[in-house]
Amino acid sequence: EQAALVHVALEFDTDQDFAEFILVYQALIKELTGRNARAARDGKAVCWTGDLEHAYVTWSETQRRIDIVMATDDDSLRRAASDSLSTTSLGTCPGW
Repeated sequence: EQAALVHVALEFDTDQDFAEFILVYQALIKELTGRNARAARDGKAVCWTGDLEHAYVTWSETQRRIDIVMATDDDSLRRAASDSLSTTSLGTCPGW
């Protein structure tokens, strides 16, 4: 079985667009993961696992940027996070 990894980076033109996306995406994460989503201690990332996904989302208000990273297994997500997709916030997710 091969692992898969997806990284989506979104940048917004306005603070309003950024804020609207954050609100909608937070609701989507809660709907899809139930209570499984966990906020990082620094409040700059949300991590979750499911049957077929291990993922996190992190954001920067100053850059109006959101990074969503999903993998088919925890090991792939950890390897990706330790390389070019690295974020300091991911290290503060529960269990990391």
